[in-house]
Amino acid sequence: PGPFEAETPVFSGAHDWRQVHFEVPASLVPIRFRFRFGSDGAVAGEGWYIDDVTLVPAEPGLAQGPDGRTLPRSLRLHPAAPNLLGGRGRGSRLRLDLPSPTPVSLSVVDPSGRRVRHLLSGALPAGCHIVAWDGCDDRGRALGSGAYFCILETPRQRQCQRLLIVR
Repeated sequence: PGPFEAETPVFSGAHDWRQVHFEVPASLVPIRFRFRFGSDGAVAGEGWYIDDVTLVPAEPGLAQGPDGRTLPRSLRLHPAAPNLLGGRGRGSRLRLDLPSPTPVSLSVVDPSGRRVRHLLSGALPAGCHIVAWDGCDDRGRALGSGAYFCILETPRQRQCQRLLIVR
């Protein structure tokens, strides 16, 4: 008998170091990962060892960089989450993937192409970045209901995503 329920997979000191992979279904993302330790009291050894833990998303748009970090394969502006903005205080998150360090500009424009909010400007490192937008213009005023567009620009590419505000 030990501290864990029957059939719980347990890795004990009786085994040498081993690499273990755990598949996480996409339906569980985002996830929290934890280690749970217990002992049946049979051994009074020096303790536990965990080494080189890496969480790698099984997403086809990601690759492993030279330093072992997970990096996007290509530039991408993801759809806003949530895309439908409601009342004041309810914002949206804009995710952008950069395969290499680059200068970026991220703005929100109205259907006529007039910039209503400048969200980001400057060089960013490679990786996945999240930018929040609160549904307001550059002066902090809540924008009216309607369609808007988020524009991501780099020196070589431009991408656009539609945003909706319903008040």
